[in-house]
Amino acid sequence: MSDEAPSVQPLPIPMFLGFFLLFVTWYVYKNGRKKLVWHQMKKYKALLQNRKKKYTVKLIDKKIVTHDTIRFRFSLGNSSMRLGLPVGKCVKVFGPNIAKKQNAIEWNPRPEMERNGEIIPSDPRPHQNDDIDKAGEWKEIIERKYTPCTLDSNLGYFDFTIKIYRSNENQLFPHGGKMSQYMESLEVGNSVQIQGPFGKIEYFGRGNWKGMGKKYGKRNQIGLICGGSGVTPMIQLIQAVLQDPKDNTTISMLYANKTFDDIIIKEQLDEWSLNSNGQFSIHYTLDSPPENWNGYEGFVSDTMISETLPPPSDDTLILMCGPPPMIKFACLPNLKKLNYDLKNGIGEY
Repeated sequence: MSDEAPSVQPLPIPMFLGFFLLFVTWYVYKNGRKKLVWHQMKKYKALLQNRKKKYTVKLIDKKIVTHDTIRFRFSLGNSSMRLGLPVGKCVKVFGPNIAKKQNAIEWNPRPEMERNGEIIPSDPRPHQNDDIDKAGEWKEIIERKYTPCTLDSNLGYFDFTIKIYRSNENQLFPHGGKMSQYMESLEVGNSVQIQGPFGKIEYFGRGNWKGMGKKYGKRNQIGLICGGSGVTPMIQLIQAVLQDPKDNTTISMLYANKTFDDIIIKEQLDEWSLNSNGQFSIHYTLDSPPENWNGYEGFVSDTMISETLPPPSDDTLILMCGPPPMIKFACLPNLKKLNYDLKNGIGEY
């Protein structure tokens, strides 16, 4: 018997080439898209081609985020299609008017203290005017603007993170929100119509900005102030900056909520901050904080702003999104007090 070790026969050249080409194909597919950031996706077809046209999209997933917040994922109908929405912009979502469906005489009427002694039993809040036609009747279809929390680099789908205003949960808004309750009623497989883009602010990437009637230009120190569901356009922006390794923009965010449980995607925000090497920092303030809370307490103040956001400068831009009273009575007066440029140094979603 021979003591020689059995020889190992090499793979036939055609088979070797086949395995090699298979590996190269897999590697390119696995890693090719990762190298493209959101502003480098122009070669992929966009859904939003015409701002005047309505597009139908199908709900493919719903996920509970908090006790009153849901993430909705809609399909673009093609796994290689992008939404085509510039960062900073939003879309209109159309849905049936549940006030019309319920034959409601009133919807979230103003409290008695706000009626100035008027005898009329109720009157709609100003923002409901768009839900009423010229004859004073409820419209069949209403619209609301939402900002996706995904980017054009998310091919084949986009997400909305929406706070649900349910009926009988808030005495100031006893009927809840018309559109948010309709959105909550959607089931996977249902479709909605969207239209866009809309909005006054646009981020082109790597510190370049444009604002309607504003002279933003190049700004690399960004401060964000948001309240409640006003965090959603901020989510989009934060991802846009952190996803691009060549974007040196720094972001500081002050996020206001009523309670700890109201904070949307806190775990994700904290993770982004932890892994950003100082590029993104997050700070919270709560109206009713829990015990051992180590964040801020109360309404947005000048102290909070000065301690968490970049100081006024030609390189600073402060962006806000939240309830109108927060913007009007907390944000703007305190930004003015701290000498921020209210004309070209701030913006509101």
